[in-house]
Amino acid sequence: MPPEYFSAGRACATPADALLRAHLCKLQLRVAGSMSIYHLSVKTISRSEGRSAVAAAAYRTATALIDERTGQEYDYRRKQGVLSAFLLCPDSVFATSSELWNAAEAAESRKNSTVAREYEVALPHELSLEAQEELALDFTAWLVERYQVAAEIAIHAPGRRGDNRNVHAHITTTTRLIGFGGFGAKTRVLDNRKTGRQEILTIREQWEEYCNLALRLHNCPERIDHRSYAVRGLDIEPTKHLGPVATGIERRAGGAVPVTHRGREHASILGRRSLCRRAITAFYDAKELMRHTRQLPPLKRPVINNGPDDEITPDAERGSCTHVRGGDAWQKECMPSRRLKPVSELNPEPDYEAAAEDNPDDIDYGLAM
Repeated sequence: MPPEYFSAGRACATPADALLRAHLCKLQLRVAGSMSIYHLSVKTISRSEGRSAVAAAAYRTATALIDERTGQEYDYRRKQGVLSAFLLCPDSVFATSSELWNAAEAAESRKNSTVAREYEVALPHELSLEAQEELALDFTAWLVERYQVAAEIAIHAPGRRGDNRNVHAHITTTTRLIGFGGFGAKTRVLDNRKTGRQEILTIREQWEEYCNLALRLHNCPERIDHRSYAVRGLDIEPTKHLGPVATGIERRAGGAVPVTHRGREHASILGRRSLCRRAITAFYDAKELMRHTRQLPPLKRPVINNGPDDEITPDAERGSCTHVRGGDAWQKECMPSRRLKPVSELNPEPDYEAAAEDNPDDIDYGLAM
């Protein structure tokens, strides 16, 4: 089998394909790195799930509310992390959160009724709290005007164990039209299978426009994009959303190793993306080093003298020679030339007569006495 070359967590046929994929991923990571976090999810609050609009409003705003339909009190005043809360109601029909959500509960008679709808959005962390509040109010006003509903905003600070950039807003709206006389008919445009998908896409596009406008007004270079990596043509593996249940289990476990299946899958994806990012960064660091190396001044090369074949031209001053072989000139640096001594100078014959004059008793001429 041919060897496999990996880049961005995928197998490539050749090293050239791997380098090309690494180059594309580098550009993609640069684009993704220069963008703010995009998150918008639409959820429903339904009695079929045992939920209550009054309970959800009390939890989102960290207040104490009483559900007049059941008589149950929901007290979340000890909850921390709620930065601000606002109520938007057309024609000021309802003045307080308790009046609004108790009226919304009273307007529904079925045991599986959807009593409220929640939009959860991630606010750009590059903005100040005042700018984030203004952004949330503008977007909520657009929702209220488009669907003719009432809404309540709760801006939450990041969790103590989560990402410190995760400033987000919970926008809870009614599911019925609201006017001077109170609640009217149901807003079915989001529940209809034919129109619901397009409406959700319109809401996501509108949130992108509001966020990018706020970032541009506050001179922030970051931008958000509601489209997925696949739609944008980016070869980046998306992460998996843990959800509230898995997140709660992981937080209670309190360990460095995930204990849930979603947690392990999410950590595996983050590990692959981190490894890919480090590999690509190292590749481009090496490429940058090579580019700087090419910019260094070239080494001074001696002039090559062309001559007949197998001709050696000595250079006494530099101790170099030029060798021409087969018409192809090449130059070889040699050590400075030295005059070789004859063997007679290295190993001279002994002077027996002189030695005899100095020590006449110690001379052995090799004769048997």
